[in-house]
Amino acid sequence: MSELAKTLWLYAITLDDVQGFFSAPPELAAQLTAQARDVIVQPAAKHLIGKVGPLFRHPIEPVVEIPLPSPADVENLIGGKAIPPDRLYPAWTIVRHWCETRARGRLTLQLTEMQLESIDFHLVTGGLSSQFSLETIIARDPHLPLHPANKLRVGWMPAAHAAQAGPQWPSALAEGRLPDDVAGLAQQLAGFFTQVPDWDTDVLALIQ
Repeated sequence: MSELAKTLWLYAITLDDVQGFFSAPPELAAQLTAQARDVIVQPAAKHLIGKVGPLFRHPIEPVVEIPLPSPADVENLIGGKAIPPDRLYPAWTIVRHWCETRARGRLTLQLTEMQLESIDFHLVTGGLSSQFSLETIIARDPHLPLHPANKLRVGWMPAAHAAQAGPQWPSALAEGRLPDDVAGLAQQLAGFFTQVPDWDTDVLALIQ
């Protein structure tokens, strides 16, 4: 069985800005609320079938509801309220959208755990400091008020590290001799990380 791909999101945004999403002041709260309208789903009225179900001879299979971002989730996030475990996934969908909208730069990749490990190994072999590897970035806890959703890992890279890592990426990419299955992914990562020093910002990393 082939390994399932994961999604890696990278955002060039200061950690202070992300912290500001929670308990946001009025002006920022208004901006975030407006931006969240692109992803929130208004609650739908209950279908009539729920009332007439007992009339059917055979029981109707229950509908599995996938949690979707709601206006209440937005209010709870910007109000700094605790998010229940069953609302973590839609809450992170909103936070990711805010990052997507407000970041200086962004990159989304599909890759497996083995590909991530391969990229890290070959780049470090090529001269990239291990403290700037993807695994190190993902493992650094940003201490956000919002707990990660199930199977979501959240990390970050300080701007000071990004300033050092940016110049190392091109040479590490050239010297690392990456396999064909990860070379294209590494090229995209290099394009992102070499720009981060110019943006003078931290990097927020999420993988799920």
